[in-house]
Amino acid sequence: MNSISQTSKSDEQRGSSRNPLATIRNSVTLKIATFGACLFLLGFLINQGVLAAMFALWGAALIAFGTVAFAIIWWQRQ
Repeated sequence: MNSISQTSKSDEQRGSSRNPLATIRNSVTLKIATFGACLFLLGFLINQGVLAAMFALWGAALIAFGTVAFAIIWWQRQ
């Protein structure tokens, strides 16, 4: 029974981590939002044609999905 009640170091580090990069590395939804930001910036850099518009639109959608999903999960855990 003692092994069940003990928490591992990784669980303690996740809970006490205040580093934003560690939060992004540990969250799939924030990784999706970060990838969306990269796509959005790529579309901004291309700045011409259909491909630029597609990247910007996909990026914006992924940013919205990732942040909303992260907020919902965070809110449910509180």
